Amino acid sequence: MIRNKLSTSMAVGAVLWGMILAGAGLAQSKPPVIITGLSGISGLAMVKLIEEPLIGGRPVTHSILKSPDLLMGKLITGAVDLAALPINTAAILYNKGVSIQVAAVIGWGVLYLVGDTELKDWIDLKGKKILVPAKGAVPDLLLRYLLLKNGLNPERDLTIQYVGSPVELARLSAAGEVSLAVLPEPWATEVIARNSKNKLLLDFQREWQRIENQGQTYPQTCIVVNKSFAGSNPEFVDCYLKELEGSIRWLNENPQQAGILAEKYVQIWSNTIQKGLPRCNIRFEPGFKAQGKIEHFLSRLAELEPNAIGEKIPDEGFYYHHKLLSGASIAGLILIWHSAAWLLKEPLILPSPRDTLLNLLMLSGTRDFWRHLGSTLGRGLIAFGLSFLIAIAIGIPAGKSKSMDVLLRPLLVCLRSTPSMSFIILALLWFRGGNVSFFVITLVVLPVLIQNIIEGTRSIDPELREMAIVYQVKKSRLLWKVDLPSMLPFLAASVSSGLGLTWKVSVAAEVLAYPTWGIGTQMDTARIYLQTEKVFAWTIAVIIIGLIFDYLADYLLRRPFAIWKGTKDV
Repeated sequence: MIRNKLSTSMAVGAVLWGMILAGAGLAQSKPPVIITGLSGISGLAMVKLIEEPLIGGRPVTHSILKSPDLLMGKLITGAVDLAALPINTAAILYNKGVSIQVAAVIGWGVLYLVGDTELKDWIDLKGKKILVPAKGAVPDLLLRYLLLKNGLNPERDLTIQYVGSPVELARLSAAGEVSLAVLPEPWATEVIARNSKNKLLLDFQREWQRIENQGQTYPQTCIVVNKSFAGSNPEFVDCYLKELEGSIRWLNENPQQAGILAEKYVQIWSNTIQKGLPRCNIRFEPGFKAQGKIEHFLSRLAELEPNAIGEKIPDEGFYYHHKLLSGASIAGLILIWHSAAWLLKEPLILPSPRDTLLNLLMLSGTRDFWRHLGSTLGRGLIAFGLSFLIAIAIGIPAGKSKSMDVLLRPLLVCLRSTPSMSFIILALLWFRGGNVSFFVITLVVLPVLIQNIIEGTRSIDPELREMAIVYQVKKSRLLWKVDLPSMLPFLAASVSSGLGLTWKVSVAAEVLAYPTWGIGTQMDTARIYLQTEKVFAWTIAVIIIGLIFDYLADYLLRRPFAIWKGTKDV
């Protein structure tokens, strides 16, 4: 007996060890993932991961290059799986047909004017000579853009000279051979540390925020992934991005330890990292979430030099989406729901996903289901359309007139601060049936739309508009080619957020107003008869409506408008 048990245990153990060794052999058989960054911010962001031989069970190889041209060559030939590079370089490669996608933004502006000259403001640069790394790159274009916005002509009012790379320019500045230089961090801090006469004179990020009236700086550095690699290795890509996000968090919290690694792998002094890290603006944000910010920044660069972004704003395919994580999160939510229903065993309180789906399918097979659905959709879309027209009529003048904006702001704050239920209760006193939804949707959605349209109107470049007027561009062409492309991202955002509010408020109003036809009416009827599974089924129907319209807003507005904006001309 004992011998049989021992033999069985040994056999099981042998099988387990065989499985483990086979799995290990399979992991080792996969080729290493090639990850490349540049000396500077991109290398600094991934410095904690450089010593990791395995990430997500896969062998990885990190390398830090000094030449952006060398990295571009590797991306073009497909020799790199993931890479960190300037966002406009990524746009150029994508528009030229290179199969890459932006997975994350990691650098949010690191440019400063460094020198030994006394300056108080941008206007003091008149008559000066400034050295800039690489003509046509982000430092050059952003300098020119900020000079123009401060009333200086880069061609006539000062002299701009170019040096091959930030490393070379930093060496010249530290040696005292340059009076004014545009340098990225951490080189700016290193120059100041090596030559005490130098100091930070102007902050490009702060000036960008002031001119663009934005709370965040511009997205300068991104992580790109080879599209075919991402398609066949989505688990690894998502795992690496999660590890990179943690690495950046660790970097910002441990500057001293990060400095030691940076000196070893990125060729930057440890003391430089400790002093200059807060100005490096290293922060992780998924690429698809930063899409609006990326498009805004690229459009500003394109105004000066379309070739700097590959002649057009990249389309939706430029952004890597976490499809695996999205599917896993939905599956996880359904699993939690199923587990909770199974443990509770009270369908009256929490029906199972299966019962809810069966009820939804049963309801969708009736004519009344579609009448209720159509009534809610019709009221919502009509009310939203009316609100949008009113918002256009009010928001554009308010965006152009500061006095009107000042008068309008308290009203918008009041409307946004008033609970939706207050509007519904008042509407029940004044209106009947479906009219309640019209009234409530308009009051809830209107301030959101107006605010977005005001911001969109303010985003119109006044200098570009004045130039168009000087060249006697027709008003219709001016509207079509200058005004609308600047406003479109804000209009798209207002449509997306406004529609989301519309469905929630519409159903809530219907629950209390009880119109003859409407989803809210059916939800309340199901509640009265304790048909909880029907309440859940109608709720799923509303969620599906929201998802469909959110997708339509994204597909019909953001994608074509992004391309249109990128190719606008006067």
